[in-house]
Amino acid sequence: MIRARAATLGVLITLSAGCATVAAPRARTPEPSPKSVVPSSLSVQMTEVARRLTAIGLVARRPRLEGFIPSGTRRSFPLDLPGGACVTLVALATAGVADMDAALYTPDGQLLAADSQPDSHPSIQVCGVGRLQRYYYVLHSYDGSGSFLVHAFAGPRDALQRAARELGGRPAVAVRPGPDATAEDEIQGLSQGLQKRGYTFEGEPIQLELSTAQRMRVALVVDAGHCYAVAAFGRDGLSDIDLRILDERGEEVAGDRAPLGHAQVQFCARSGAQYAAEAHAVAGAGPATLLVFHGAAHRIMGHAGLWQGQAEASKRTRRAPLSEAVAKVESEAAAAGYGRLITRLDGFLQFGEVAEREITLRGQRCYRLVATSDAGLYQLAFKLRRARLDQAGPSTPNPPQPAASAADLCVGGTETVRARLVAEQGSGSYALTVFAR
Repeated sequence: MIRARAATLGVLITLSAGCATVAAPRARTPEPSPKSVVPSSLSVQMTEVARRLTAIGLVARRPRLEGFIPSGTRRSFPLDLPGGACVTLVALATAGVADMDAALYTPDGQLLAADSQPDSHPSIQVCGVGRLQRYYYVLHSYDGSGSFLVHAFAGPRDALQRAARELGGRPAVAVRPGPDATAEDEIQGLSQGLQKRGYTFEGEPIQLELSTAQRMRVALVVDAGHCYAVAAFGRDGLSDIDLRILDERGEEVAGDRAPLGHAQVQFCARSGAQYAAEAHAVAGAGPATLLVFHGAAHRIMGHAGLWQGQAEASKRTRRAPLSEAVAKVESEAAAAGYGRLITRLDGFLQFGEVAEREITLRGQRCYRLVATSDAGLYQLAFKLRRARLDQAGPSTPNPPQPAASAADLCVGGTETVRARLVAEQGSGSYALTVFAR
């Protein structure tokens, strides 16, 4: 069993606006050799990355992380980040590593960000808030063994998006709200997180101006079979904003009334209609930004894929067992045309554990594989490997409701695929269900 929060204290990183230092580990480990174990080809690649990022205003910070990672193992490093510092962590691996992920955790094991794309160059962006904070940076080789190299690049918050464009792909963003965080930070983190989970940004941000206690409604056209995420961010003096979604009859579909300067809700539409998003300035006054995202229900697992804006309602609801979660998955699969249940594989995962299951698919037909967990295992990462191709279901946080993610594929004959499941948050039972159509 591998636990992310039981970190291997090998290198202690301290990043600051002006310098970076290395604290020697307290264990009896000998001092590391000054000679690098990283092949020159990997150093050349990182030099090119550094050239592009420094050209847009970022600064490389020492020390760098380097070493060897065997297939199927993890390497964990403590990371101290001062308040207000923004860092882009870039990892590269040699050709022997086909798939390497990176994740960032708090000391208590809370996952802040994870880049689980099926490649060997994960990147994470994080901004510290308030005072000096400790994080844990974890590398995980899913497929292949080889050398790795990680560099940190520091810069202002407004450089994060420029750095993401230079790196290509979508770096995982961990911007934690706090006294030094801005509405732009939170909007960027939300947008990137939703897009990775199958949502698409709809239109342009809607700008509102709210006086104290004012309510303002914005028309929202919804389509059947789609799920939506709506967020409102208050600015300047707007310190507490609530958000409600009202259906065509004026009844509340979802709401977020937390005493914060931002609100987020999610819901799925059963039929096409015109809804309304209502923003309410509870405390203060000022401008607000409203954002709307949408995604096909089958891509985000419908109601099972919703995790934001439901905290108050979910506290009043008993935790659904795995059997209810699987029943919901079966119903949604049947509605999508996958009416035949082929097999179901069950298991249990502790936090940080990994399970790998093999499934043989036969005939010229299409399949849907769904990984579902109970409420205790509320963030489950799911990867499906077939030959050298990867198909990844989103890492889906959903406390305290069950988590689920899925992958669809068609085969032309008999084919064996491997499904890998990782308990990224919580511990509990899971079910891997296979449907055919």
